[in-house]
Amino acid sequence: MSTAAQILWMPNRTRPTPPPPAAEVARFVCDPLQHQVHRLDAAGRILDSFGERGRAHGQFEAPSDSAVVLPMFEEEDIAGCSRAAFVAVADRMNHRVQVFELEGQFVTALGEFSETG
Repeated sequence: MSTAAQILWMPNRTRPTPPPPAAEVARFVCDPLQHQVHRLDAAGRILDSFGERGRAHGQFEAPSDSAVVLPMFEEEDIAGCSRAAFVAVADRMNHRVQVFELEGQFVTALGEFSETG
């Protein structure tokens, strides 16, 4: 089963922040059979893909979920925040979450594979 990701908005605590127009929302789908993540356009067509089977950075073992995240500091509102968004991918069988730039370049990983569990 594939899962699409939408931008996760962290609204200002004092007032709600509307999401961006649909054309600005990045969409990603995990493909656990091909061990890849696909970036989609607004119509759902695959624009490009990244990843392959393996344990190295940028490789996946049945990726299961993805989310596009927009980092914000606590006192920052959406208008003043950096527009640098990232896609976080749950690399289920490698026991980690990998973080990428929206174009698919590896940034960091949280967790790691362990033979001992």
